[in-house]
Amino acid sequence: YISYIVIAIACAIGDAIQPLFSYYEASHHYKINYKMLKQCFIISFCFCLGIAIFTLVGRKQLGALYNLSDVAYQYYESGLIFYAIGFLFVSIIKIICSYLYAVNDKKRANALIILEPFVLTPLFLGVFSLLLDLKGVWCSYLIVQIFLCLLGVILLRDKIRKNKFQTINNIQY
Repeated sequence: YISYIVIAIACAIGDAIQPLFSYYEASHHYKINYKMLKQCFIISFCFCLGIAIFTLVGRKQLGALYNLSDVAYQYYESGLIFYAIGFLFVSIIKIICSYLYAVNDKKRANALIILEPFVLTPLFLGVFSLLLDLKGVWCSYLIVQIFLCLLGVILLRDKIRKNKFQTINNIQY
């Protein structure tokens, strides 16, 4: 349940700034976009870090809130650390996706969005649950988020390089 809240907050931060990203992309003010992008990363990361810390510190209270039995609480607690760390990567992934959508790079954004539920999650769940049993289920969430974050950073850097190249080629002499 907590991961849905984190995902929603990270998406909301990126979605709120999308119109400005689109505007500055269309007017070729890439430096302003990059400055806003960095600010969005910081804001999203700080929010998700706060939720991760809150989740870890208040894990007993959250377990009581969800009325978990002793056995369910043990499972919940063992997986919580993986999810809390994963929140930090989610904060970056969702901003990258929002940015890519805003600057009309739908192929890259869709690749990040579609890979998670249809390829990476089933693959890593299958592999890690076979190798690590229940810990593998929790671990797979974190590994998926790390993988997506790395891929997102690569796709974002490529997009930024293309913008810089386009800016250099459009200079009037």
